[in-house]
Amino acid sequence: MIFNVDSSASVKLLEEASADGDNPLGLVSSNSVELAFDNSSRDFTPTNTAGAYYGKLKPNILIKPYLGLELTDSSIEYVPIGVFKSGDWSSPSSSLESSVVAYDKLYEIGDLDVPMIAMATGVTVGQLFGMLFSVLGLTADEYEIDPALIQIVQLGYIPKGKVKAALQYLSVAGRCSVYADRYGVIKVKSNFVTGSPVTTWTDNDMIISAENQQKYLDAYSVVRLNYKLPTKKDLDTVLSITDYAIAAGGTTITAVEFSAGPVFYVEQVKLLGAVNSQVTNISYGAWSITIEVSNAGADETVNIEVIGQAVEFTGFNYSVEDAGAISVFGRKELPVDNNLIQSLDVATSYAQSLLSYITDPLVNFEVELRGDPAVEIGDIVQIQDATDKIGTVNIVITRLELSFDGGLSAKVKARKPIAGV
Repeated sequence: MIFNVDSSASVKLLEEASADGDNPLGLVSSNSVELAFDNSSRDFTPTNTAGAYYGKLKPNILIKPYLGLELTDSSIEYVPIGVFKSGDWSSPSSSLESSVVAYDKLYEIGDLDVPMIAMATGVTVGQLFGMLFSVLGLTADEYEIDPALIQIVQLGYIPKGKVKAALQYLSVAGRCSVYADRYGVIKVKSNFVTGSPVTTWTDNDMIISAENQQKYLDAYSVVRLNYKLPTKKDLDTVLSITDYAIAAGGTTITAVEFSAGPVFYVEQVKLLGAVNSQVTNISYGAWSITIEVSNAGADETVNIEVIGQAVEFTGFNYSVEDAGAISVFGRKELPVDNNLIQSLDVATSYAQSLLSYITDPLVNFEVELRGDPAVEIGDIVQIQDATDKIGTVNIVITRLELSFDGGLSAKVKARKPIAGV
C-alpha cells in the first residue's frame, strides 16, 4: 500500500537513545513512528467489510515512511525516516482519522530471549555484538559495528535474559550506542563521536528556541568502577538433574540452565543409572545446555550430571574524582559495575572518560526547531544561537521528535560530545 500527503494526516517520528541507569556511556534506542491517515471514507474501520483495507490492517506490516522535500528546481527529494513494523491500528468512530504506531527492528528483537551462545576468549566488545546479531539470524548487511570498538574482553559472554537488556549491558561495557538507522540497519557506534558536524542550525533559520540546561543534581564528582578479573574454575559439576525419565527412542533436553555460570567449557555429560540410554550430542552456551539422548530399550529413569568449567569473577575497585567538582557540589559518586570490564587499563580509561562528562552540569541541550529530516540520533550538529545566549557549539543528538502535520517541526535533546581517554 502506498499513501501520499492527501491520504496521510500526520507523521510523528521518535528516535531516542536512552541509558539504563545513570551511566551515559551505554545507550540503546528503540525508535517508533506514529502515522495518522484520513479515514473519512471509513476504509480503515476494521468492521467495514466494504472498506478498501478490510482484513489487511494487521500487526507486523512493514512500514517505510518518507518525507518529500521540494528542491529549488521544483523537484521532490524523498528522505527516508526509518523502517518499522506496525502495532495495533486505531480507527475510532468519533474521529475521521485512523492511526498506527510502528516500531523499529531493535524493538522487534529486544523482547526476544538471548539465544544459546558459547563464551569466547580474547574477543573485543565489537565482536561480542557481532556474535549476538549473528545468532539472532541477522545478515551482515543488517547491522554495522564501529571498528573502534576494540576493547578486549578476556573471557567474553552475552548476558542471559532479554536481548534488549543484553544490548544495554554490552553498550555500557563498550561505551557505545545501539540504534537502527533510517534504512533499518542496526548500528553500534562508539560514544566518542568525532568528525565535522553534518549540518548547522542557527537562530536565523532553523532554531525556534534553545536551552543549554544547567543540571547540578544530575552531575557527579566521583566515578567508582568495579571491574572484574575472570578465572576458569576447576572441572566440577555445573548441572545435576535427578530422576529424569527417558522414553523409549530417546529425547532432547533443551536449553537447561546451568546451576553455576557462566560456563566456559563442558567436559562430559553423565547418565547415571542408564541401561539403554546414551548421550548422542550436546550443544551449550554460557548459561545453558541442550542434550540429545537416544534410548534403544524400554523407558528408564536416570540422573544427569554435567561436568564443566564455570567462570568466577574477582572484583576490584578503581575510583577517580574531580576536586573542582567536589568543591562546587560535594562528593557525589557514580558506581559502575560490569563483568565485561576485565582489566585495570580498561577500567582506568573508562572511569576517566566518564568523569570528564558527568562532572559538567552544562552538558545537556534542548532545541525546538522547524524540522530537519536529514539528521538522526548520533549525528553531530553545530548550533549557532546568540538569541538564547548559547553561542556556537557542537552537540550530539540523543533524542529527536520529528512531526509533520502540514508543517514540519522538531524537538531535540542533545549532549556535548564525549572526549575519549
